[in-house]
Formats: sequence, structure tokens, C-alpha cells
Amino acid sequence: MDSMRSLNTSLPTSSPKGHRRDPPEQLLQAFRSAALSVTTLYKTAAADQERSHQAGYQEALDDLLAFLDHENLGLDDGEGWKVRQWATERLDGAQTSVESDDEKVESEQRSGHPSISPTR
Repeated sequence: MDSMRSLNTSLPTSSPKGHRRDPPEQLLQAFRSAALSVTTLYKTAAADQERSHQAGYQEALDDLLAFLDHENLGLDDGEGWKVRQWATERLDGAQTSVESDDEKVESEQRSGHPSISPTR
């Protein structure tokens, strides 16, 4: 208990609460540097994730086209051909929207106005 009584005299004095000191410039610079590093790390990780996603998507399209080739599907007009055409257009990032006249009319009827294809 004696050590507790002398605690107030052994601790360094603190500045009054209303008298705050500004942080030193070196501390502010270190904080800015750390914040910039975290931001750079986040942006790099997000870009890496997007590249990995795109590579996986391209691999899936390759697998789909290989399956269609192996099974001789989509060589004639019909649903298999539409799937093959869709996958081929998206292979290597060429994502053009192919919509038949029937699909356009159906889309317009649902929305009440002509559809506008978004550009990518």
C-alpha cells in the first residue's frame, strides 16, 4: 500500500488537459506514410483479384468451348450454336451483346420502352 501512496510523486507530471501539444511532424509523416502503404496494398490486392477473376472466367470459357468441340455441339443452328457463339464472343474479353429480334421485343414489352444495350 505504501507503493500506491508514492505513485503520484513517482509518475511524470502530465500537461493540463486543455493544453494539448500538437503531434510532432515526424509522427504525422510516419502516419501518412503508413496510410499510403495501406492504400497501395489495398489497390494492388484489388487489381490482382480482378486479374485472377478474369483469368478464371477466360479459363471457364475455354473449357466450355472445348466441351462443345469434343461433343460436336453447336455446329449447326440452334441452341448449341447460340451457346457457342456467346462463349466465343466473350473469349479474350470481346463482350458484344447479341440479342435476337424476339429477345429485343420481349425485353421492350417487359420494360415498356426499347432496350438500350450498355456498352462495356
